[in-house]
Amino acid sequence: DPFHEGSTVQHWQLPFLGLREFPAELTPFEIQYFFTFTSQERAAIASRYGHSHRLAAALHIGFLKMTGRTLDAFDTIPPPVLQHVRTHLGLPTPDLTSLRALYRRGQTLLDHQTWAAHLLGFHAFTDRRQRVLVMHLRREAAKAVTLPRLVEFARRWLYEKRILLPADRRLRDLARTAYADAERAMDDLVHRHILQP
Repeated sequence: DPFHEGSTVQHWQLPFLGLREFPAELTPFEIQYFFTFTSQERAAIASRYGHSHRLAAALHIGFLKMTGRTLDAFDTIPPPVLQHVRTHLGLPTPDLTSLRALYRRGQTLLDHQTWAAHLLGFHAFTDRRQRVLVMHLRREAAKAVTLPRLVEFARRWLYEKRILLPADRRLRDLARTAYADAERAMDDLVHRHILQP
């Protein structure tokens, strides 16, 4: 399973990091990469009660592998993903469904999100983890990278550390602050050198 072989993000994976819902199109390779499960994951999926919850559990695991975020969008699940999960797990899945249709209770959805994160070793984005990220962002910003590159760095860093990605706005705010701090530090450095006798 490529997900467990190493935590380095492949270049082609970057556009998926931080997505809140399924992308409009996924290639067969991408579907297979994220929604093919290890024996441990298959056993965990099989432990869920009922076909719809097993399907939902599989979708949560695959989506988290793909994006670094928990699946909570109620949009329709792409049919090719459903077809792959059906074949791979031998589950009787509908041709068309949404996350909303798979759950009667909102609490079960939350339970499955937590369960999938725990299974894959993802941790919450706590204040302490945010401080560590900001420290790395400042260091990266000092290399004069652009703001979009800094946000991309944050997404990659969080994913590789198995920390759940927060909302995009929050990451952009952190990157913007780190960028401003780095610029200020550079200005201070320049002024000190100019003003020195």
